[in-house]
Amino acid sequence: MDQYTSFHAEVFLVLKQVHPEMGLSLAAAVNLDRLFNDTIRLLGSTALAITLRTGRYSVALGDMKAAVRTLLAGELVKHAMGEGNKAVTKFAQ
Repeated sequence: MDQYTSFHAEVFLVLKQVHPEMGLSLAAAVNLDRLFNDTIRLLGSTALAITLRTGRYSVALGDMKAAVRTLLAGELVKHAMGEGNKAVTKFAQ
């Protein structure tokens, strides 16, 4: 059985922070959930492929960064890298 993570709550929180006057239909929220889950799976499988190609068995931070640079584009890469670095720093404390 495929595990499915819902990002409805996070999507609505961010939407209200950025555009408090706007809403989101349930259909749009479901499609965003699918997009996020597909992107996360693709990033994970790409990072794993990079890891295995180097002969290691644990995904390293550099592998994940390479996957992000490979799959995302432009401003999205910069934002993803910044948020990822913040998460790693917070986790390491």
